Amino acid sequence: MLWFWWKFASLRSRLKDNIQISNFSPRILLHSQIDKGREVHGVIFKLGFDGDVFIGNTLLAFYGNYGFFGDAIKVFDEMLERDKVSWNNVYGLCSLHGFYEEALGFYRRMVAAIPGVKPDLLTVISVLPVCAESKNEVMARIMHCYVLKVSLFGHVKVGNALVDVYGKFGSQKASSRVFDEKVF
Repeated sequence: MLWFWWKFASLRSRLKDNIQISNFSPRILLHSQIDKGREVHGVIFKLGFDGDVFIGNTLLAFYGNYGFFGDAIKVFDEMLERDKVSWNNVYGLCSLHGFYEEALGFYRRMVAAIPGVKPDLLTVISVLPVCAESKNEVMARIMHCYVLKVSLFGHVKVGNALVDVYGKFGSQKASSRVFDEKVF
């Protein structure tokens, strides 16, 4: 495994040394980075590292960040092992690309499929905006109850996300109550 990372770092270093930004238009540079990323993905697959959760998460983020949502979901579906980072990545990508119902579907899959993995702070602040955008007030309230149950309410980001989600639902009373009860 160490050998692989050394080779990966070496390849990355050589790419940095050989690419002069001024020599390429941004579109060509982006295409070059995507091609290199796909090439690295192929090497990962050939060397048998595609089962590693860290590498899977990296590939998921790579494809998602370059706008290849379908490829990112394919990587996620083919991952043999998933952790919170995997699930949080896929919620974020779904949200980024406007697939709010799919994001909530992935959240439900995580909760149902993996009893040992519980939603954490990042999960909550990733899922609450999705609830707002999908107009799913029931799920938002479920998340709010979960936040109270596991004592995440003291986090500013959670409080802000709850104020935002209730505000987007037009529930000024609930939004004001959350704001007034926030602990900073």
